[in-house]
Amino acid sequence: MVYSENISNINEKELMEYYGYGKTFGKLQLRLKFLRSWILHSLAYFSPHPGFAIRMQRARGVKIGKGCYVGPYVQIDLLYPSLVTIEDNVAIGSNSMIYAHVNPTSSQFLKTHGYARKVESVLIKENTSVSSGCIITAGTIIGKNCIINTGSIIDHGATIGNHTHITTGVVINGDVEVGEQNYIGSGSVVHQGIKINDQRIIPSFSRISKNI
Repeated sequence: MVYSENISNINEKELMEYYGYGKTFGKLQLRLKFLRSWILHSLAYFSPHPGFAIRMQRARGVKIGKGCYVGPYVQIDLLYPSLVTIEDNVAIGSNSMIYAHVNPTSSQFLKTHGYARKVESVLIKENTSVSSGCIITAGTIIGKNCIINTGSIIDHGATIGNHTHITTGVVINGDVEVGEQNYIGSGSVVHQGIKINDQRIIPSFSRISKNI
């Protein structure tokens, strides 16, 4: 199938519509906005000083509370930074990624065949630790006093209840609901849309494909 419109133009139109930019000066406004965002993000990304990184991310519009730590090489959504909220006393380890959008930006086929753009806020509640190399995507809510350990993935629309420990290399797929006071062992995979009730202990390398 041949598509008539360039995929870059489609992506740009989506962003202009989201931010309410008009046709006359909209492209210029958009490009200046993201040039500023990219510069501030780059300063934060390479900074060895967490306080400076936090100031740069706040200047982009990311909501970051008191007493937080943001390590070097952390990526926070370049396109929708204001949709990311990090509450008080949260630590984000180096090389982690937090995205408030899911968008197949290079494929018009995917955009028009069931995998359209998704833009939703991300909330990480107070006293939570996100270790190095984690990925958190659009629509995710992580509760209070949680540990998201090294290399774990929390996919779009997932909810993690308070006081929960997601251990190393766990994959929480889209729209999963994890209750409070849970422990999910290393290397486990929770399939799309599964619900895990409160106070469950899931052994390492488990495959969870039904509600428990």
